[in-house]
Amino acid sequence: MKLDKDIFNKWVDWIEKIKADLTGIINNQQIYNYFIEVVNANLEHIKKNHGVLFCDFVRKCYAVQAAIGVRRHIKTDEDSISLLRLLGQIKKCANQFTYDFYLERYPINRNKFEWQKSTFLNFSKDGKAVSEEMVNKDIQQLKNIGSKVSNFVDRGMAHLDKRGYDIKVTFADLRKSIDSFNKIACKYICFIKSEGYFTLESTIQFDWQKIFTVPLDIRNNKN
Repeated sequence: MKLDKDIFNKWVDWIEKIKADLTGIINNQQIYNYFIEVVNANLEHIKKNHGVLFCDFVRKCYAVQAAIGVRRHIKTDEDSISLLRLLGQIKKCANQFTYDFYLERYPINRNKFEWQKSTFLNFSKDGKAVSEEMVNKDIQQLKNIGSKVSNFVDRGMAHLDKRGYDIKVTFADLRKSIDSFNKIACKYICFIKSEGYFTLESTIQFDWQKIFTVPLDIRNNKN
């Protein structure tokens, strides 16, 4: 693969799509976490009113959505846009991805803070070209964190694999995967798009939690 402005522009497009997809996954995790807080705070009432069935349904639906989301960003098929595939392409072009090439994309403005060098050094050992080793470290972290969840989706969710799948995937595994993907994605968004993010978790601008402050009963609305 030869690195040129067209390839770089493709990465810019990819990272924007990756950001949008991961933001949805991360925000769903935010909503789920609050749901679990509500459940734990009202566990006695839920058990007394046979609410465990519904709560388990929500937990299972979230687990499927989150696990499939993680799997999307581990896939490296030619028709896939994923975080892992993007990092793989950057790794292949590492020795071509020089600081001079980066400055052609994002020239230094003498009237503004010079961020280019410090940002580039997060991916380069010598400050001259991207380090294949440093990118590969992020690749291995994604693989190590996400492969367990991804394999579970392939063999336990997407279809009933006759081989089965004995490894237990927990909600902690999902949270750890999503948090790691969040951190690494923010790092590469900053690099590829020159946009600073500490997290992709959004602050929801309306009081969506208000629904949990009033009783919901369809039986009272049938008449």
